[in-house]
Amino acid sequence: MKTYSKEILYPLIPHKNEMFWIDNIIDDENNKIGVVNYQTNRLYHKNGFSQVYFIEFMAQAFALSTALFISRAITEGFLISVDSFQVFHFISFQNNDQLQIHTKEMNRIDEISVVEGKIYFGEQIIAQAQFKTLGKISQN
Repeated sequence: MKTYSKEILYPLIPHKNEMFWIDNIIDDENNKIGVVNYQTNRLYHKNGFSQVYFIEFMAQAFALSTALFISRAITEGFLISVDSFQVFHFISFQNNDQLQIHTKEMNRIDEISVVEGKIYFGEQIIAQAQFKTLGKISQN
């Protein structure tokens, strides 16, 4: 198992500064899992946490996992649709609560990916979604 830190991940997607929400990626050979260590001083908490931010966690985790898999940066990324979204449990997160974000590409057409994502808090799935992203990949 290998863990990629934020310092390694930061150059791989266009999100910067307070919009970069993934703390690390765990690569367990079969999956790349995004990790968010919840912090109350981050942008997603400043005006009160919205469950819609789960979608952004999933989109960023997917983009980072893809960039690691292909060994190239994603230069532009867009969430183009959310086809389904369910929140199963509302949790009042505290500092350092850890969320694990699992994503899987279900289909790809050119630069558009259909992605299924799930967010775990401990062993419990708290949210899941299916969405489409458009990602432009660095030529380097």
